[in-house]
Amino acid sequence: MHHRATPPTTSPDRSALGPIMIVEDDPTQRMVSATIAGQTGHPVVEVADAPTAMRLLADPHAPSPALVVLDVDLDGASGLDVLRAIREQPRHHTLPVVLLTGHDDVQARIGGLEAGASDYVGKPVHPQELRARIDAQLRATTSWRQVIDADLLQRSRLAGTLARAAAATEGDRLRTAV
Repeated sequence: MHHRATPPTTSPDRSALGPIMIVEDDPTQRMVSATIAGQTGHPVVEVADAPTAMRLLADPHAPSPALVVLDVDLDGASGLDVLRAIREQPRHHTLPVVLLTGHDDVQARIGGLEAGASDYVGKPVHPQELRARIDAQLRATTSWRQVIDADLLQRSRLAGTLARAAAATEGDRLRTAV
């Protein structure tokens, strides 16, 4: 008897705000990836071509995605060009990008990772594997945000303590001078 673990309905770590962007020119693969990404509880934005993806990602008024699932072989363009454009934008330096490709050889994986991919999945994509990789990337993003938030809170408390100490010292100096 085979017992399969059922993935949770939503990802356990959803503090990474923003939609998951699926950039895939094949409508069937885009639908499958969007369905899997939608199970996380995040909204999903589906994009069929590189120029549209680059325009959306370059828009400073658009919400930054929580994660991008990006096909390498897009009609008329390379997903690696989209990836490089993403990494050129300071606000997207840490944006998780999962590359999907039918070229699952070592050189292709190295090229994708060198271009800035966070993860790399060869096609055909197993739905549970893609979901696990999306969840892992969201979990990492959430963990870093928690570390940064805790550090900022600690610094804020320290700054408040120093400000109160400085004010008390200044008050003592003024009372002694009078």
